[in-house]
Amino acid sequence: MIQNQFVVTKVGQCENSMDAFQLRTDRGNQSLGSKPEPRTGVGVLERYVRLDALGPNDEQNGDECPLLPSKAGRKRNLADAAAFLEFTLER
Repeated sequence: MIQNQFVVTKVGQCENSMDAFQLRTDRGNQSLGSKPEPRTGVGVLERYVRLDALGPNDEQNGDECPLLPSKAGRKRNLADAAAFLEFTLER
């Protein structure tokens, strides 16, 4: 599976980082397979944000928001999702 191939490229990272890569690629797969299917890379990343970074009512701030826009975690999540998407397209 392409997801496993991508995670293997990250070998050498600490166990927590490997778990994080696995989680982010799982979320990337979820974004790719969601309905209606995104037709562009930007659409996939927008869906990723909507599914995994925004609160239940699409709020970007507050207690319900899992990834706040000002935090490094959101940037890291999107960067990893973009890297996974690029890896997938190359293969």
